Amino acid sequence: MLERVFRKDTTNRPPKELERAYASLRRLVERFPASEYAPDAEQRMLYIKNRLADYENHVADYYLRRGAYVAALNRAKAALEQFNGASGNARSLQIMAAAYENLGMMDLAADTQKVLAENFPNEG
Repeated sequence: MLERVFRKDTTNRPPKELERAYASLRRLVERFPASEYAPDAEQRMLYIKNRLADYENHVADYYLRRGAYVAALNRAKAALEQFNGASGNARSLQIMAAAYENLGMMDLAADTQKVLAENFPNEG
């Protein structure tokens, strides 16, 4: 609560509690899909999914800034695969394109830019 009041950025903090919460909510939705709590659980799962994707992008961006391009690429790829549909997917693709460019893989960088432009036209 205090983090929200003081507008602290929590995306750079390891999300262990969120991962556990996501797993619990997913179990609830899978076991009791007709429950009155299922729609609320799904909304909370969406928020957590976006938060987890933001954390992965934060770490990938850190690796990118430090010159660990393969690590940045792997982290951004994992964020795309694990959190497909999250609000941070555009940022994951941007990180991947930058990592590919820095690794000298211009074909893959161009392909990633195309995917970014087609799926997120305002983010390119």
